[in-house]
Amino acid sequence: MQAQALTLRRLLTVHLDPFSVPRRSFFAVIRHFCPSTHREHEKLTEFLQPGEGTDDMYEYAQRVRRTMAEVLAEFKSVQIPIKYVMEVFPMMRERQYSLASNPSVSTLHRFALLTRPLSAFYQWYPTTLQLAVAVVKYKTRLQKPREGIATSWLARLIPGTCIPVRLQTGTLLPPAHSTTPVLAIGPGTGIAPLRSLVYERLATYLAENNVESHITTNTPTASNPGADECPGTNNQARTTSNHPPTLAETLVIFGCRYQAKDCLYGAEWKQWATTSHANLTYVVAASRDQPEKVYVQHRIRENGARIWDILGPRRGIAYLCGTSGKMPEQVKQSIVDVFVEHGHMNVDQAARYLSTLETERRWQEECW
Repeated sequence: MQAQALTLRRLLTVHLDPFSVPRRSFFAVIRHFCPSTHREHEKLTEFLQPGEGTDDMYEYAQRVRRTMAEVLAEFKSVQIPIKYVMEVFPMMRERQYSLASNPSVSTLHRFALLTRPLSAFYQWYPTTLQLAVAVVKYKTRLQKPREGIATSWLARLIPGTCIPVRLQTGTLLPPAHSTTPVLAIGPGTGIAPLRSLVYERLATYLAENNVESHITTNTPTASNPGADECPGTNNQARTTSNHPPTLAETLVIFGCRYQAKDCLYGAEWKQWATTSHANLTYVVAASRDQPEKVYVQHRIRENGARIWDILGPRRGIAYLCGTSGKMPEQVKQSIVDVFVEHGHMNVDQAARYLSTLETERRWQEECW
């Protein structure tokens, strides 16, 4: 990447983060740059007082997600010398995203596991990294619009732009054996790391067993091979092979709002589901496609007998990826319900069994 001159604008927009929500230390620092005779100095001093002052600061800044830049716009008497800018504003934090791609796809392409329209697209994979990123947009309690700094920046990038990246090892561990069944639960962009994991699992299986498969399909060629053709896809696959050991089942449960618009990688999952070597079942929970909302928790309960068979008698592995709000606990509760109904346990026994799965790394999470 070509070096660029470090201007004040670049410093504040690329390296520092003046649009983060301030902490107490920020108010302590900017008070030094506010005239002591100004009434705003008195207000900043009040924010720093224990008890009621701290509560007032929380209501003013943290609760309504007011940014440092907005605070300075309101405290106009604060004048920060340029040489102190780096002491006032925090450094821009790096953002971590799970990869949706996997170099192992070169193996999948070699074995012609994907249909012709998508196969040409996947030739790029060994030299590319793919992300599935939702652009963050919301309104604060003050009804001010907000955008995620990193996601909105990514969305504005022009194709071909060079950007700095750093790779690190993920937390999900694939099954050690192809005979281990898998439950993969991924609402929204949580499907990204699961896609990478399933790629690796399938590619390893094909390579180890020297599988050669040939697929014909009536799936039409999409103008954008990466687009998702989840609804209405009707693949008819014919596979011939040398009958290798069967790959254990993979049950993928994906959640989105609208299947027609939000079904990330839906065409791929449907193609895999029609390929005998993949032994994959793809289930979608589209929450807004019907009057009553349907989430992955509902699909988990609907497929309870199958899930208990995977995680109980067959000692499979479950992966949960997605946002770290209420979703993980809600999904875990639905899993406990499955254990109670189909594993014939009481609630305490089911909860302990789930804890055992976590201890044994047979329940793995990557939530953010």
